[in-house]
Amino acid sequence: MTDELVKRYAPYLAWRTFFNVILQLDEKGLPTRIDRSFLKQRSGLDQGYLIATLKAFKMIADDGTVLDPLKDLVAARDGRQPLVGQLLRAHYPEVFALPLNATQAELDDVFREVYAQSGATLRKAQTFLLHGASFAGLKLSPYFKTPRGVQGATSPRRTRKRATPRSSTAAATPIVADTSVPPRPEVPADDMRLRYFDVLLKKVDSTGETDADLLDRIERLIGLDRSTARTAPSRRTRVETTGEAAADEHSTEA
Repeated sequence: MTDELVKRYAPYLAWRTFFNVILQLDEKGLPTRIDRSFLKQRSGLDQGYLIATLKAFKMIADDGTVLDPLKDLVAARDGRQPLVGQLLRAHYPEVFALPLNATQAELDDVFREVYAQSGATLRKAQTFLLHGASFAGLKLSPYFKTPRGVQGATSPRRTRKRATPRSSTAAATPIVADTSVPPRPEVPADDMRLRYFDVLLKKVDSTGETDADLLDRIERLIGLDRSTARTAPSRRTRVETTGEAAADEHSTEA
């Protein structure tokens, strides 16, 4: 790459990427040179862009040796804005020669003719310049707009994945929780009668009294026909009647 091509190179990396390197150098100190080993934590593309930008701004030599402009910018913690302004004016003289009411098309013409850029590269190069000018407080035409949503020429195009449609059956069939009460196990009728019979007997034993209604229930349970029993005299009645008759006969004989 000749000096003329380096001089007319317009950086098109992100301004923040470039300025973060300045902050890193301020924090850790300047190395003897800026090369790919120093930038190993960055991607290979960013390494190439940063080295080309530093060379274009005359901050490092062709072999990466650190030059005075970079040393001055790193050292001037409170005075970086005017230094960045001087740097941009020196590197983009055709842009700052445009009137303050120049149109976006005039800015595009400068980047095409002077820096031989077009398409996405042109947009990115303009974005770098406009962000740098904003940092330095330089005034440019209000008609210069920072491009947005421009995809870089070196960025891989992302393919949007289509969502897999759900089947209509799955969408139409709601999931209903089973809240039904499980059926109680059936108990045979004979077992039920035996249990009931036991309950009635225990009640008779606990009360110690003869309850006619309770006796009726017990007799119905064991299959005794109470309809006949109710029309015929009970055993106690027959006994009492028989006793009375015998008493009468005894008195007559006497």
